[in-house]
Amino acid sequence: MIATNMSKKGLLILLMHFGACLAVFSTGIIQMRVNNLALPFGIDQTPRFSWIITAQERGERQTAYEIEVTDDQGAEVWQSGKIYSADSYQIMYR
Repeated sequence: MIATNMSKKGLLILLMHFGACLAVFSTGIIQMRVNNLALPFGIDQTPRFSWIITAQERGERQTAYEIEVTDDQGAEVWQSGKIYSADSYQIMYR
């Protein structure tokens, strides 16, 4: 299992939270993954987050991201802070 206190439910909350944040804008997010798994249960490696951004308008793109990991009670375990980057593949949990 993961050496941190991050739980399975916390990862799912993270993925749902991340998707909900993007829904406010004209972009969307699909294929959210943790360690290349759509349902990241029982991973025993450092989590790496990936996603694909979809856009409704031509030329829209990701310019930053922010990842938040919570525990089963919704308490924040880790937050990346706002990272100005177009990266969306294998973002490491630190």
